[in-house]
Amino acid sequence: MAKPFLTARWSNIAMISYSVPRGLLTEHLPKGLEIDVLPGMGAETGLISLVAFDFSEMRVKGCRVPGCADFPEINLRFYAKAIDKDGRDVRGVVFLKELVPRKLVVWGAKRWYNEPYERRRIESRVEEGPDKITVEHRLEWLTGPSGEWKMSRKGTAMSAAATQSVKVVGEKQLTAAPVGSAEHWFKEHEWGFGVSHAGKTQRYRVKHPEWPVHRVTGFEMEFKFAQVFGPKWGFLRKVEPVNVLLAAGSEVAVYPKKRLRTR
Repeated sequence: MAKPFLTARWSNIAMISYSVPRGLLTEHLPKGLEIDVLPGMGAETGLISLVAFDFSEMRVKGCRVPGCADFPEINLRFYAKAIDKDGRDVRGVVFLKELVPRKLVVWGAKRWYNEPYERRRIESRVEEGPDKITVEHRLEWLTGPSGEWKMSRKGTAMSAAATQSVKVVGEKQLTAAPVGSAEHWFKEHEWGFGVSHAGKTQRYRVKHPEWPVHRVTGFEMEFKFAQVFGPKWGFLRKVEPVNVLLAAGSEVAVYPKKRLRTR
């Protein structure tokens, strides 16, 4: 196997998942893939997840990148699959948007993987008590005169800041999510899918051990999906998620991208 392009630790992974009409996802589906859903779900259904976690100890080709080792991320993703040229079932995720506060990370992700990263101001907080853990991510929202996203800068006209937030509370004790459970399905995906700069479907392996989970006891969200991810996703603010999980995370390795070749 090739050496990893990137290594890091992903920690305290909060994942809030929703059932959505499949048609909303098909326009974002790279060629050669099909929508993937939990067993038993209908043919008109798709699944989408808001994921918030802490990215730390990042190294690119074994080298630490100054100022970019540790940061939070919030992303919106959906699930897809394919059968490759060797007849193997390939299951993975497609990212609609990935938000991080590091400019160099955005540049690198777009340059090497053509991933839809954007720079935004994000803060994360983890509180651990004797028998519970609370994970919270806060995304600062600032707009310029024409309504576009902006990072706050001295001398730049901005509207008053609003904050999007995601908070998940779980039991401190970790457990294994049973194979076949929704929690196991949502968190265990080995591949990322995307489209290269040349317009070809590509895949890259994301390798990590199975993540243990905290049993979720509550969650709170104040998240304007339409503002952050686009008007078509605004309805998510008013619907109940199909699953909420909090995974401990682990060290991860992301491998070089390759063109997806299907049967």
